Amino acid sequence: MKSLTLFLILFIIKSSVSKPYLNKYSINQFLDEMRRDGNFTIILSIKAEFGDDVAIISCEEIKINHCGNCKNAVKNYMSIPKPHPRPPKPGDGSISSASIDNKVTLQKILNNNFNKIKAKSLYDKIIKKCKINNIKI
Repeated sequence: MKSLTLFLILFIIKSSVSKPYLNKYSINQFLDEMRRDGNFTIILSIKAEFGDDVAIISCEEIKINHCGNCKNAVKNYMSIPKPHPRPPKPGDGSISSASIDNKVTLQKILNNNFNKIKAKSLYDKIIKKCKINNIKI
């Protein structure tokens, strides 16, 4: 009985002490931090170009301490307007050409928002994770 009482007291103390630290795992705190850092618009533009899967991977690479919030943020808090269909450009239709264009676009997005070394590192990690997960970009 004494050990059960001791366990309950320790549990209550631990819960009350760790409560302030739980706030940093909140999705609202995460989104606010991403907006302050400018990463929200970066991930949103990646989502618009490549879809949810690549945006989630990009978020995880950009925000190392994402605490599992990237998937929730991309799927539930980042909405993009539906684009109007564009007429095809001459020469379109080649999958390999479209794939190369997408990779260049991803590189451009990262290069515009990070220094060259960090952008290259992020690009390599994102491409590697996409290949591992069989996600085509």
